[in-house]
Amino acid sequence: MRIVLALAGATLFAGCASFSGLGGQYQSTETVELRQRPANFYDDVVATGQQLGYQHAGGDRGKNVVMLADQPNFGESVIGRAYTVQITASLKPDGRTVELLYTAFGGRSTAGADKSQQRLEQLKAALRQRLGG
Repeated sequence: MRIVLALAGATLFAGCASFSGLGGQYQSTETVELRQRPANFYDDVVATGQQLGYQHAGGDRGKNVVMLADQPNFGESVIGRAYTVQITASLKPDGRTVELLYTAFGGRSTAGADKSQQRLEQLKAALRQRLGG
């Protein structure tokens, strides 16, 4: 019985280690320039993120800051293939510059960077289209 519990604990620990970022991390800060100030920045960013598979993870409507996340499922976490993305999108005071702070944890470090850059470019293109960039 102790062996079974030890193996189960080791499996869960391995999943948590990958989830916490020990498997690799990618971080980038990018900007998207808009032609004009968006009428409803907060809701438009939430809707765009949801179309791309992200969840709304909070933010501050008054400060035009939106947080999005892409959480792995439990099975991916346990087998060490978790790839978690956290994005903070903020509209700068000029009303025409969107700053994206993109952080990804887990995955394979070389593949993770490529995957992250691809996902970041996809998000930027979707925001340009929706917000008029």
